[in-house]
Amino acid sequence: MFHGNYTRSLRAPSITELFAPDGSVYDSGNDPCSPQFITSGPNPGVRRANCARAGVPTNFTSNINNYTVLGSSGGNRHLQNETADSFTGGVTLRPRWVRGLTINSDFIDINLHNEIQSLDITQIMDACYDSPNFPNAYCSAFTRDSSGQITNFKEGYYNIANQHVRGVQSKLDYFLTLDDIGLGPKSGAVEMTVNYMHYVFNNQTLLSQTYAQVGDTRNPRDSFTTNINYFRGPLMLQWQMIYYGKSHYKLNVAPNTYSINNFKQYFMFNTTIGYTFLKHYVANVNINNVFDAKPQYPYTGSSTRYFDGIIGRSFTLSVQANF
Repeated sequence: MFHGNYTRSLRAPSITELFAPDGSVYDSGNDPCSPQFITSGPNPGVRRANCARAGVPTNFTSNINNYTVLGSSGGNRHLQNETADSFTGGVTLRPRWVRGLTINSDFIDINLHNEIQSLDITQIMDACYDSPNFPNAYCSAFTRDSSGQITNFKEGYYNIANQHVRGVQSKLDYFLTLDDIGLGPKSGAVEMTVNYMHYVFNNQTLLSQTYAQVGDTRNPRDSFTTNINYFRGPLMLQWQMIYYGKSHYKLNVAPNTYSINNFKQYFMFNTTIGYTFLKHYVANVNINNVFDAKPQYPYTGSSTRYFDGIIGRSFTLSVQANF
C-alpha cells in the first residue's frame, strides 16, 4: 500500500519570543575573528575577509573565548511567522507469506522558512562574519573596542534561518505465536519492533550560508531502536538495543580545531522483566544500560538521548495498579 501527504503550516511567535523583558546576562563565546576559529565556518575565506574589513587585529587573544562579558537578552517584537512545507510519501508492506510482519518506510522532506531561533553571542557573531552581506543587522547586536575585544551584546530571538530536512524513516513490526511453529499452545509469543532513522541531510541556512547539522552527537546520520519482547501468560521479557551511528564532536570546523572530533558508533542495551499478578497489578524490573556503555569523551549533545549512558548501569523497580 502506498501513501503520501503534503502539508503547509505556520507557527506564530510565542509570547516569550515576542515580549520577554530585557535582562542582563554574562556570557562567553567563540570569537570567529580569533585565531582559533577564523578558519572555521561554512566559508573560512568569507569569515577572514569580513574580520579584516571590520578592523579586528590579527593574532589577537579574544577575552570572550575564555571569560564572560556583560550583555543583555530579551524578546523581539518584530518577529514574523514561521512557515513550513512538508511532504511524506511511503509504502506499507504486509507479505502474505510471513504472517504477522509489517514493514513501513517513509520518505520525509520538510522545508522550514523564517525559523525563529534564540541566538547566543557565538551565533550572533557567526551570523555577522560568515555572511557575504557584510556588515548586516547582526553586526549591530554586539560592539568591540579599539583593540577588538567584545564589550557588549544583545542576545535574543531572531527570524534568522531556513531549515531543510530530508530523510527516511522505517519501521518493522513482527509478531509470532510460538504455537504456529509447533512449540505448543502454552509456549507464548514473540514480538519484534525496529525503528530506523536515516538523515539524507539536515541543513540550516543562515544569511545565505548553509550549515550541515547531520553527523554530530545530537543528530547522528543513522540511528535505530530494536525491541524484542516475549510474552507467556503473566510474564513479559524485553530486550532493547539502541544504536547511534558514527558522528563528530563539532561540524563545520577546520580539521585541526579539536584534538578529538570523531566519535565511534554507540550501542546501548536495556532489559525489562514484567509480571502481572492478582489481575490488576504489574511489577517491572528494569536494567538500563546493561553493559554500562559510556558516551565517548569529550561528550556533547542531548542529555535525553544519552541519559542512561551518562548515568551508567542502573536498576529500577515499579509496580502499577489498574482498576
